[in-house]
Amino acid sequence: MVKWLALLEDRYHPAERSRHSLEAISRSIEYDLEILTRAEEFPWDRLKSYDGIVIGRDALLVENGVRTDKLWCPEGRQQELADYVAAGGGLIAIHSGLAQYPKEGTYRKLVKGTFTHHPPGTRKLLVKSSPSANHPVTAGVSDWEINDEQYFIDMDGDPLILAELISEEGEAAPAAWAHRHGQGKVCVLTPGHTAETWAHPTMGRLIANAMKWAGQQET
Repeated sequence: MVKWLALLEDRYHPAERSRHSLEAISRSIEYDLEILTRAEEFPWDRLKSYDGIVIGRDALLVENGVRTDKLWCPEGRQQELADYVAAGGGLIAIHSGLAQYPKEGTYRKLVKGTFTHHPPGTRKLLVKSSPSANHPVTAGVSDWEINDEQYFIDMDGDPLILAELISEEGEAAPAAWAHRHGQGKVCVLTPGHTAETWAHPTMGRLIANAMKWAGQQET
């Protein structure tokens, strides 16, 4: 069976918002999913046993209820993640999986971008797929509306943008992109602040497609 690992839970994004949706998505495609909410339990010594990894948390550790400037994934560990993907592993970064990671670090280079800011609160957003992308991650995905944070991203290079988040005021920001890293694959999805977004069937379709593609089940 295809096996995935997900690391969730940070100061502003409790795992309860995403856990049940991820579990349901994995069952729907008959993948085995292990979910962790404690970064200290991340299995660095057995990454090769997973076909792919979902990162759904920001970079900063919380101690006694207070977010610190300590990284759960310091530079040496970031390189281990990059090596894992380069050797054929899959990586999906969702929402806060882009936040607070060092701007000059290996993780940023791996995912090809970093969160810079979002307007206050959540807003009504159109998730509009790029018709020219023609990519397995967005296969069968139509445009859809959500109430979520609109993440603005400082992008690296020229990854294939699969969809955009467009506000009612017409502001656009990347919603999804994908690229290869060595023998592996990386997909980034920027929506995911609210439980409603995680539970939306189109979000589920995107994540399922991304898991199939990044886990080497789709070319």
